[in-house]
Amino acid sequence: MANKSHQESSEVKERILKAAFKLFSERGFDSTGVAHIAKLAKVSRSSIYWHFFNKETLLCELCSYLSERGSVFTLLKQAAEPTTQDPMSLIKQWVLLHTQNEVLELMEKKVFRFVESAALQFDSNETLRQEFAALIALRHERLKSALKNAVIKGQLPDKINLNVAASYINTLLFGYIDFVRLGNKTHPFLNEEKACDVIFESLKNF
Repeated sequence: MANKSHQESSEVKERILKAAFKLFSERGFDSTGVAHIAKLAKVSRSSIYWHFFNKETLLCELCSYLSERGSVFTLLKQAAEPTTQDPMSLIKQWVLLHTQNEVLELMEKKVFRFVESAALQFDSNETLRQEFAALIALRHERLKSALKNAVIKGQLPDKINLNVAASYINTLLFGYIDFVRLGNKTHPFLNEEKACDVIFESLKNF
């Protein structure tokens, strides 16, 4: 009975997260109320507050949820696993996935614009800024772990500065996304696998 209750609670929480994502993406964070989310998720407002302290907490958990479920982040997690024998191929797939239309379209949604604004301290909500800074730091650490695994497997040199290498790749990816947002349809560095190989070859100099 306890397991069933836990499963039902998890299912309700997931419905809330999915409803919040849809509404935050379409209406924006500020224009979406808890009542809107409750109606779409077919739950009570009290149920939302039972799972999440407030709307800000819900948004932060939504970002974590998307990070764990999305194929982009799953690849990075797999690349860091000690049992993975070819982490570099997964890291390269992770990089190239950022150039796919579905990922770029996802980053264009209002919810991610809002997240970006908060993370870059353009938003006045200090709680959100701290939460999103932590998420960015987590992404950085996961990439470092994946690169470290590549070092262990002999795919990158032992002397590589993992922190600098991870920062380099993340900066490149964020720059690419901004490049596309400005209306550019192609990018000379990331739209072909050969270009990706050149990028990773340059990591050996870090």
